Amino acid sequence: MSNFEYDIGFIGAGNMGFALAEGFVQNASTSPKILAADPWRLEEKQKKWESLEIVRTKENSEVLEKCRLVILSIKPQLFKAVAGKITNQEKTQGQILVSVVAGLSLETMKQTFPQIKNQIRIMTNTACLIKAGVIAITPADDVPATLVTEVKELLDSCGVTEIVPERCMDAVTGMSGSGIAFVYQFIEALADGGVNAGLPRNVAAKFAAQTVMAGAQMVMETGRHPGSLKDDVTSPAGTTIAGIRAAERGGLRSAVIEAVTAAAARSEELSKLSK
Repeated sequence: MSNFEYDIGFIGAGNMGFALAEGFVQNASTSPKILAADPWRLEEKQKKWESLEIVRTKENSEVLEKCRLVILSIKPQLFKAVAGKITNQEKTQGQILVSVVAGLSLETMKQTFPQIKNQIRIMTNTACLIKAGVIAITPADDVPATLVTEVKELLDSCGVTEIVPERCMDAVTGMSGSGIAFVYQFIEALADGGVNAGLPRNVAAKFAAQTVMAGAQMVMETGRHPGSLKDDVTSPAGTTIAGIRAAERGGLRSAVIEAVTAAAARSEELSKLSK
């Protein structure tokens, strides 16, 4: 690391980049030196990054020049415009490029940044800032195992990680990257149901969030199939089966499947736009 001024650099200072940065600062075993590029210097963004005491720059190219591990966390639609201005950097030994750009393939990364030998694609969600992210990792074939382990251990500080083949990345994007928004939507709907049944709004929101969290913990800690856990709660002719019947009538299960499928398909479309 002695050849670089910073341990980690961010090109892209939006919500995803900030979530990862906060996860690293709050949860990593060491205190990495971080540089973040924020060309627009929006006041709201400045306050967020300043709260982490992270150095910022207006120049994306400065991140490539000074950081050992570069995290590309820009919106897919901005990739070509941003990358076109920062691709003429000299080749640097030991540097790692990690992309969290939805739909950006390793092939396109290699073509765009040939000067960086070690390239890794990841997909996560904003829950990494509370150490609860879901993080899929796809390294290029020529990345040394030691560097893959290093990146994985860093990301482990932000949540649950798995190394997956690149063909799975669109599915991960649809299910976990976008899927956390579907969970928020479900919590909101569950709380609205509570309000409709007579609960005060603050109580309904608190109980809805806790119910979803408890269900997730039961699945993770017991290792049982969600359907089996559901059956434990579903008594004959009881309240739960009445609610499940209504959910099935409304197409809840199908709607969720369609939402994930649509998000995954959009990720695949974005990969074509970034080429």
